[in-house]
Amino acid sequence: MKRTISVIALSFMSFFFASCFSTPKQEEVIECTVIGCEDSLSINLVGDVPEEYRVDLVINDMILSRECISIESSEASSISAHADCREWGIIFWGFSPEEAVVRVYSGELLIEEDIRPIYEIFQPNGFDCPPICRVGSAIVRLQ
Repeated sequence: MKRTISVIALSFMSFFFASCFSTPKQEEVIECTVIGCEDSLSINLVGDVPEEYRVDLVINDMILSRECISIESSEASSISAHADCREWGIIFWGFSPEEAVVRVYSGELLIEEDIRPIYEIFQPNGFDCPPICRVGSAIVRLQ
């Protein structure tokens, strides 16, 4: 009986001293960079794209417009939206609608099309770090 008590006491003491002198587990510290991003929607124009055109993006009752003057040089003048012309189409920054209407003009209305963009999540600083941005795209085929 004494031997059993001694073994139990010795086991308890070893556990107690081991827990007192062992180093505690440290939580992994995640360091994040500060690269920013912004939600965006790219409208890829396919087909006979004119050299000068305007794109209207209609989201509910809001209309965002961007006029592209020269596709090759990507010069553009803004009518109302924060958007950039590219040689393949246009990017609207700060918007990520689930659905919208795209209108393309070159003097006259070339096409009006309902779109449902496809989005990907973009985290420039890694999965555990902010910000989280939605980057979407849609294709509009011109005749």
